[in-house]
Amino acid sequence: MILVEIYPDSADEYRWRAKDGENGHVIADSGEGYKNISDVERMIQRVFSGETARPPAPEPVHLRITYRGMAGPSDDEQIR
Repeated sequence: MILVEIYPDSADEYRWRAKDGENGHVIADSGEGYKNISDVERMIQRVFSGETARPPAPEPVHLRITYRGMAGPSDDEQIR
């Protein structure tokens, strides 16, 4: 039997690990943190069901661009 644990990490994300049910040794882990428990549960199901794994949707990226040694846009202009 395989036991799967979901636990919070130090970055306030969730991870999973699978342990051998007889000796308790870790045999697999998530390798990355997930923001939502539902994402962790979905990945566990996919890993152990043989489905093709698909990562969670990417989060929006917010950029702040600075210009060193060259003229950039004026303060009135905003980069979107």
